[in-house]
Amino acid sequence: MRDKELEMAKYLRKAVATKKKSPSNRRVLVGLDGFIDEIVHVVDTREDHKNYRRMAEMKDFAGRIASFAGKSGNIEFVTKRIKIGGNGPIMANAMAELGAFVTYIGNLGYPNVNQVFRELEQKADIITLAETCHTDAVEFEDGKIMIGKMDTLDQVNWDRIIKVAGREKITDLLDASHLLALVNWTMLPHMSDIWEKIIEEICPNIFPDQRRYVFFDLADPQKRTVEDKKRMLDLVSRFSKYYRVIFGLNGRESFQIAEVLGVDVDRDADGAYETVCAAISEKLGIYSTVVHPVEFAVTTVEGVTYKQEGPHTSHPVITTGAGDHFNAAFTLGMTLDMPPQTCLFMGVCNSGYYVMTGKTPGISELIEFMETWRDDPFGKLS
Repeated sequence: MRDKELEMAKYLRKAVATKKKSPSNRRVLVGLDGFIDEIVHVVDTREDHKNYRRMAEMKDFAGRIASFAGKSGNIEFVTKRIKIGGNGPIMANAMAELGAFVTYIGNLGYPNVNQVFRELEQKADIITLAETCHTDAVEFEDGKIMIGKMDTLDQVNWDRIIKVAGREKITDLLDASHLLALVNWTMLPHMSDIWEKIIEEICPNIFPDQRRYVFFDLADPQKRTVEDKKRMLDLVSRFSKYYRVIFGLNGRESFQIAEVLGVDVDRDADGAYETVCAAISEKLGIYSTVVHPVEFAVTTVEGVTYKQEGPHTSHPVITTGAGDHFNAAFTLGMTLDMPPQTCLFMGVCNSGYYVMTGKTPGISELIEFMETWRDDPFGKLS
C-alpha cells in the first residue's frame, strides 16, 4: 500500500507543477453559511484559576449533565480558540490554501466582513449576505458537539442572493466555476429553495460543460424531516442534468440517507461503507458519492468503488472542520482530473494534517504529508 501511496503523491506533485493542472487554474464557488467558531473544552476539575483537568470523553459530559436532573448545576467552558466557522468558509479557506481561485458567498458579516474572516478575505473573493452566526464547538477526544446560534441564516435566501450579488454575476460565476460547492444544507432553511432556483433559473443559461462539478455536503441532517430529506435528494439527482454531482457524507450520515432512500444495509457487516456508498450513488443516479468515516474514506465514481485508509489520532489538536478539509482536497482532486483513489488520498491526508497540527496545509505540505504520514511525522498516530 505504501508504494502505491508514494506513486500517487509523486504523480500529484508532477501534475500540479504544470500549468494545465495547477490548482490556481481551478475556479471554485463555495457557499452558503458563515459562523464564528469558538472551540471550547469542558472543565472536569479545577485546581486553581490557571490549572484544570479537561473532560476527555462525551459520556462523562453526558453523565455530568444527567446528574443535574431535578436540581441545577454549573458547566464551565474554557475557550481554546476563536476561528472562522461554518462548513462553507472552512472548506473555502482550505481550498484557497491549496491554491484554488475561490469565490465565497455566505453570511460573513454585513455590511462589512467580520474581522474573523479577514484572513479568508485576503485569499478569496467574498460576497457577504448577512451577519454571521456563532457556534460553540465543544470538543472531546472522542468527538464534538456543535452548539449553534443561527438566527441570521434565515437571510440566506434566493432573493437576498440576487439582490446583493445580482443575477448576471451569479450566472457568470457558475459559468466560470469548475466546482460549485453548496454545503451545510441542514442548517440553512432555504437551501433547497436556492438549489431549485439554480437548477431552474441559472443552469439553463450557462454554457454546457461535462467537466463541471457540483458538490453537496449535508452537515448532520438528523434533525430535518423525512419530507425535507426526500426533496433534497431529488434536487441532488436533478443537478446531474448540468453537472457531475459529488455527494459527500460522513459515516453516520451515510446510513441516515440510505434509510431515507429505502436502502437496507447492515452497518456492522464487513464492507458496509463501500456497500452504502455504492447503493446511494446508484439510487440517486449521480456521478459520485463519497463517505468519510474517521479512519478511512470510500467513494463510488461512475459505478466503481474505491477505499483509502488515512492518518488517525486519538489525541487531536482540533476536530472541528476536519470533514471540510477532507472535502476541499477531495473535490480539488476531482477538478484536477486525478484518479478517484488519489482524490481520496488527498482528502484523508488533508484532514489528518489539519487534525494533528491545527493548521491548514498548502499543496506542497499536503503532498509531503501524503508521502510521510505512515512515518508519523507529528507523533500523533494512534
